[in-house]
Amino acid sequence: MISSCHFSIQEITHQGPEQTTSFCTGSGFPHLLPEPENDSEPQNSPASATIGNGQQLCHQIDLMLSGSGQFLVEQSGLQLREGEMLWSFKECRPQLLSLEDEASLIRIRIPLFQSFELRLCKSFELGLFYGTVYTMSVANELDIRQLHRQLQDLKADAPTLREIAHEEFKLFLRRLTQLEPQAPALSQPHSVRSKACYQAYRMMIYITENYREDLPIDKVAGYVGLHKNFAMSLFKKVMGVSLLEYITGLRVRHAEKLLIHTSDNITSIAFASGFSSLTRFYEVFGKYFGDSPQRYRHKLWSKMERQSHFL
Repeated sequence: MISSCHFSIQEITHQGPEQTTSFCTGSGFPHLLPEPENDSEPQNSPASATIGNGQQLCHQIDLMLSGSGQFLVEQSGLQLREGEMLWSFKECRPQLLSLEDEASLIRIRIPLFQSFELRLCKSFELGLFYGTVYTMSVANELDIRQLHRQLQDLKADAPTLREIAHEEFKLFLRRLTQLEPQAPALSQPHSVRSKACYQAYRMMIYITENYREDLPIDKVAGYVGLHKNFAMSLFKKVMGVSLLEYITGLRVRHAEKLLIHTSDNITSIAFASGFSSLTRFYEVFGKYFGDSPQRYRHKLWSKMERQSHFL
C-alpha cells in the first residue's frame, strides 16, 4: 500500500471507535485507510517518529463538528461544543470521555515532519512544545460551513479537488493560530522543562530552515550555544527523535515531494534535498519507503494517472 500522509482526519461519532474512518491526505491524492490498531504510522514512514511511550510525535486537534462531547484535560473535565477545539502536542493529549447522541468529532493529526509546512504562529507553537493544551473555536457559522465543505472535498473522487481542499485546510489551521495566539491554555507549561523545550524548539526551527544545506550536528548545536553531545541528548529527550533523525526525516519528505511533483532526475533531487551523496540518498529512501526512488515515483504517478481516467 502506498501511503504519503500530510495529516490524517479521523471521524468519530457517539457510536464508538468501530464507526471511525481515517482520511489520510497527501501528494494531491488522499485515499481511504483503515484506522491503525496501534494508532501509529508505519514504522518506516518519515511520519512515524514516536516519543518514549510509543505515542506518535504529532500535533493533535480535536474539533467538534456538531453536538458536544466531554473531555478530560489533566484531570479536569471539559465540555466541547460545536465549532470548539482542543490543540495539543506530544504526550499532552486530552482524553475523550463521551459524545452526546448525534454528535460528530474530527481528530486531526499532523506528524512532526509535516507540521512545519503549516507555518504556525511561533508563540503558539512554542506553547505546545512546553506542554500547553489550547482551546480554540471556529469564528462563525460561515467558517463552520466552509470547514464541512473542505472535509467533503477531501473525500472527493477528483484528485485536483482534493489537493485544493488539502491546501485550504492547512491555511485554515494556520489562520486559527494567527488569530488566536493567546488562546486559553487548559494545561500549564512544566517550568522545569521550559528551558530545555525552548532550546530544542530553537534547534528544530534552525534545522527546518536549513536542512537542504550541509548541516553537521555541531553547527546546529553551535547555533543555540550548546556542546554537541549535550545538544544531541537534550533534543532526543525533548523531541523523542535524534537530531540526525529529524534532519533526515525533513530531507526525505522534501525528496518525496520533488519526486511526485517534478520530473527532476534522481541525482538532482538527492542533492536539492540536502543529501551529501547519491548512495546515502538511496540508502535512506529505501529505509523509509521500502523501495527505490524511481519505482516509488512510478507507482505514485501510475496511481494518479489511473485516478484521472475515472474523472
